[in-house]
Amino acid sequence: MDETALLEKTLQDRVVVNNPNLTSNKIKHIILHNPLRQYFIKQVKEPLLRVIIALAGKYPKPTKANTDTLIAHTLLDIFAEFHKFNKVKPELFHAAERVFVDEIEHDSVYTDLFQVFLEYIIEAILGGKWEARRLNKPAERYWSEVQPYGGKYSIVHKIQEKRLEILGLLGIDERDLNL
Repeated sequence: MDETALLEKTLQDRVVVNNPNLTSNKIKHIILHNPLRQYFIKQVKEPLLRVIIALAGKYPKPTKANTDTLIAHTLLDIFAEFHKFNKVKPELFHAAERVFVDEIEHDSVYTDLFQVFLEYIIEAILGGKWEARRLNKPAERYWSEVQPYGGKYSIVHKIQEKRLEILGLLGIDERDLNL
């Protein structure tokens, strides 16, 4: 049975391939367990990475000199901070920056939709439905920030600790949050 047929059978049967006694349709079980792990790495993730990087390279490289919006400038600052510490597939994240900032900069529809998405994340944080990153995560082999970070040092954690006070200051009842 070829890899594609095996993938389809596994997805249809919802069976974790390396443990026939465990039935699961959880994405992490489907993608992370052998033999499908190598299929996803080699046949899905690697080609997708190459395509994203290649197509993103067609976008102009955004800078503060060639962008005008506050959001684009702020995103450039955020990406610069992120790139200082990130050790995982930097070419992918530089490609994502190029596409994301350029789309936000030139198309107000994407700006508006991103704003909505951001508001939903903030509401989820204030509603206690968004987990703070774990202490010292990402791990050192992926991230070069000086420890400690994450956990109780995370801005998400700090906001959640004060979420009821923040909601009170904003005049928002927790039950009125969209999420």
